[in-house]
Amino acid sequence: IEGFILLIIVFLGIAFIQFNEGHIRIGFIVSRFPKWIQNLLDCFHYLICALFFGMMSSQLLMQGIKKMQDSVITYELELPVWIFWFVGAIGVLILAFVVALDFLRALQRSLADKRWPWLILALAMACFILIAPLAGVAPKGLSGATAGVLGMCFLFLLLFLGMPIGFGMALTGLFGMIVAYKAVLPSLAMLGIGPFDTASNYMLTVVPLFILMGEFAYHSGISEDLFETANKWLGRLPGGLAMSSVAGCTGFSAVCGDSLATAVTMGTVALPGMKKHKYDMSLATGCLAAGGTMGILIPPSVGFIFYAIVTEESIGRLFVAGIGPGILLAILFSSVIYLRAKINPALAPRGEPTSLKEKLVSLKGVIGMLILFLLILGGILGGIFSPVEGGAIGSVGAFVYALIRRRVNRKMIISSLQDSLNITCKLLLILIGVGVFGYFLAATRLPFALADFVTGLPINRYFIFTGVIIFFIVLGCLLNVIPMI
Repeated sequence: IEGFILLIIVFLGIAFIQFNEGHIRIGFIVSRFPKWIQNLLDCFHYLICALFFGMMSSQLLMQGIKKMQDSVITYELELPVWIFWFVGAIGVLILAFVVALDFLRALQRSLADKRWPWLILALAMACFILIAPLAGVAPKGLSGATAGVLGMCFLFLLLFLGMPIGFGMALTGLFGMIVAYKAVLPSLAMLGIGPFDTASNYMLTVVPLFILMGEFAYHSGISEDLFETANKWLGRLPGGLAMSSVAGCTGFSAVCGDSLATAVTMGTVALPGMKKHKYDMSLATGCLAAGGTMGILIPPSVGFIFYAIVTEESIGRLFVAGIGPGILLAILFSSVIYLRAKINPALAPRGEPTSLKEKLVSLKGVIGMLILFLLILGGILGGIFSPVEGGAIGSVGAFVYALIRRRVNRKMIISSLQDSLNITCKLLLILIGVGVFGYFLAATRLPFALADFVTGLPINRYFIFTGVIIFFIVLGCLLNVIPMI
């Protein structure tokens, strides 16, 4: 039931996200281009993607028709499976229409720019890139490793030119499968099977549940309580408000599994206070951006969940593994803030002194966070419930806490559900793209070749570990955590 509900949510939500231009993309490079080049790139991307999602919709429909003809039902519920394939086909078709509208708007902007030769070239390239593989015009005689490397280069080219990450991965996966398998029809069939399997994966239902828990926790006022408690204890120290922000981020990360949500939430709470006390804005925003990264380190973490699913590791063990590094990172961030404020007091003026009684009373603000954290982590590690069930229990617990705080109303519930839907669809579309791209990489055997190469290097393992760290530092400047994984 949960798997099919997740499928309905994802497939009927991705078009809404695209309508609001919310799908995750790399804008670091494209944003520096002149506006007319950005319009041409939009024409290029949206034309390819509109036709591509039209193909994906048709493949989902064909798979649904096949399931209907074979009278396939689910073993547990005895429901006809074809219904859900049709839902997927409808959702992706709506996405194709939305992308087509985006293409028409981008085309209108490009026509107004009157860069005719460049516009014709962009449209011609889009058509060629899409049609050539389907028509059998593809490189011949490539080894699997070569095809895999070329596919990776093509993928990063699309991503750095501004194509949404999920779109680019799925598109590259299809083209790569055609080249690797040297067959069009089997590759198109995988385009109908892979997205369905990803969107209906029961294990992925843990993602919206933990996101929803974070939303309920935010609206319950936990973030304000955590910041206020930290401020009572640390506010008088040099850089006290900034350290309080880091401490607040650390506490809120224990009930929210996303870095962006942690940074934004604590930013709305802490930034006005730091502005009021005339904090240097580079320090103020820097500590919030850095503190927000603990949202994917301190459990429950959406990043750990995705990593566990991809690598088939234990979610519970990964959650435990994140606690120590998360606390250490918070201490290091606070130490840097303290030293900078001590050296240059103008960066971060001290706050008002508070009595010991006020400090002790303020500790009640961390009770809600601690109860939720111990409930979820203790239950998962104790084997009382699974990570998916833990996400559900955490969501209910955060909702009950919001009820006790009298923060629940119709607007709060709708806002929490909408934000959870928004984040879930963004992340799951990337995983759909990863799934399609994974079929291509499996066909090339590139991951296995790379693994054999690395493990066969006659060097100390710490050199390899250092290389991995450097690789992640570079990718961290450009990508969201999910596509990095």
